[in-house]
Order: sequence, then C-alpha cells, then structure tokens
Amino acid sequence: MVIIFIVEAIIAAVQNETWDDTHERMKTLEELFDKTRQFKKFV
Repeated sequence: MVIIFIVEAIIAAVQNETWDDTHERMKTLEELFDKTRQFKKFV
C-alpha cells in the first residue's frame, strides 16, 4: 500500500514539473482531434 503512495507522489511531482509543456501538447492534440472529427467527446 505504501508503494502506491510513493508512486503517486512521484507522478504528481513529474506532472508539476512538466505541466506547461504537457498542457500545450494537450491543447494542440485536442485542436487536431476537433478538426479531424475522428474522436468524439463524450463529455
């Protein structure tokens, strides 16, 4: 059980460090998906 918390803490730390780059990539991908209409949003 402790290992799960450690892994989650590492993932959170990495996400915090790389969020600016990741956010831009996600925005670009979402724009491409919107343009191609290949993937529907189920939200």
